[in-house]
Amino acid sequence: MRAVRVSGGPGSAALRLQPWPVPSPRAHEMLVAVRASGLNHADLYQRDGEWPAPDGAPDTLGVEIAGTVVSADPTGRFAAG
Repeated sequence: MRAVRVSGGPGSAALRLQPWPVPSPRAHEMLVAVRASGLNHADLYQRDGEWPAPDGAPDTLGVEIAGTVVSADPTGRFAAG
């Protein structure tokens, strides 16, 4: 998969589209094949260093997405499809 990552400095020059390993969903998570994503103000603040990512979160932007669930925690309410 690919991800937009922050690579130092403010502004769009700091954004890099890079390969990223496909994660495996853990408890209470799902894996989504993203068809569209957007950057919101929180992403832009993070890019500019004005708002740090939450503890443990990667420096990957695009928290608003649309897509198809590929796999999910079987104990949850979501399923593939």
